[in-house]
Amino acid sequence: MHGCRVPSEYGDGCAKPLGGRKTVNTMLESLLRLSGSGRLPTDGCRLVESDRDSFTAESIVGSITFRNFRSPGRYSSWRRQWFLGSLAVTNNRIVAYRQRSRLVNIPFDDPRIGQMEFSGQNQDCLSIRHDASLFHPSWTGDIEIRFTTIDAQYMLSLIESGIHDLCCG
Repeated sequence: MHGCRVPSEYGDGCAKPLGGRKTVNTMLESLLRLSGSGRLPTDGCRLVESDRDSFTAESIVGSITFRNFRSPGRYSSWRRQWFLGSLAVTNNRIVAYRQRSRLVNIPFDDPRIGQMEFSGQNQDCLSIRHDASLFHPSWTGDIEIRFTTIDAQYMLSLIESGIHDLCCG
């Protein structure tokens, strides 16, 4: 698929609700998806539109977990925040958004990508882990970003292929 106008993922049955009450949160997720929350923002589209072989998943449930996290004015021993977001993998980079806030934008040729851990914790979950100081020198702790999508294993294979092609190809 190319560009950023890729069908969004609606109700595939594998996404976890945003909280404890399934009916309320399922309705909330549906309303957020209808309003366009979780779509790849314009600047994200610009990052991936030049690559015709990009794969994008939009309006997917995600979470970001902070462990032993410190930044100026913030501290958390453990905190998880749920969101609707988007994830795109191209031949050149990985881009991830939480609503309109960019979480990840790293080209495969960036040396920092070797310090990140990408895994498929189960069939429908893609995990991106890294040290908080990797992108923000004044931060410490661990950050894990998870996306729940039926395409998690495919996206993981694209990421592993992109890293392998640059380091070994």
